[in-house]
Amino acid sequence: DQRSIVCARPGDVVLTRDKIDPNFIKYLSKYGWDFSKVKFHSLEKGKNSQFDSIFTDPKMIEFVSKTRGYLDTYHLTNLEDTFAGKVGKPLLGNVKMATRYGTKSGFRKLAKKLSLPIPDGYEVIKNTDQAMQAISNLHKKGKKAVGIKINCGADGFSTTLINLDKFLQYTTSRQKAIVRKAFTKLSSDGDVVSVEEWIPEVISSPAVIVNILPNKKTEIVLLYDQILKGKLKGYVGAIYPSST
Repeated sequence: DQRSIVCARPGDVVLTRDKIDPNFIKYLSKYGWDFSKVKFHSLEKGKNSQFDSIFTDPKMIEFVSKTRGYLDTYHLTNLEDTFAGKVGKPLLGNVKMATRYGTKSGFRKLAKKLSLPIPDGYEVIKNTDQAMQAISNLHKKGKKAVGIKINCGADGFSTTLINLDKFLQYTTSRQKAIVRKAFTKLSSDGDVVSVEEWIPEVISSPAVIVNILPNKKTEIVLLYDQILKGKLKGYVGAIYPSST
């Protein structure tokens, strides 16, 4: 939601799950943002807002179908692709490429291929048994905590943090129940996850936004630091320029 608001240009229609706090709009307007020709549309008040509700809500689909333009979304997954088909609008970006490299598991695989340093762990975990094995392997390597991360991610808040010393004291059935719940943290249908060692005391991480053009050339749009906060180290804001 933050990205769609900050990047909005005159003539854009900003679609959000929850209604935007008008104070946030006033704050940005004080520093030069012009929302005079930007329209905002959200789900009806009181709607049961699950992760994918914006893509399945009949009134949202009807509204977007009647607008002109293309869809510029935060993620490019099968959810966005299906939504684009329902509303008859093209997506800005390549869903296949984003699915391959833009997910937690996809980036881990790419990082390993390029020999980039990443937390020790496993990707493309599809079920509870695979996750349990990954957790066991990390414990044998001496890791004290692990994070189960939903493939599509949600600013860090979709992560399930597990303290291994405490976790291994539970019965097997309770362990599996915790892991199963981690798979469905964003959607009742479940998702692919990655399981990796938890890095404590992190307060920020580097981020980059890159455009990959059809001719395979790249454009670096922005380099910045993500500010992380709370037990799950969720994204709460950004610092520019990057210092990490």
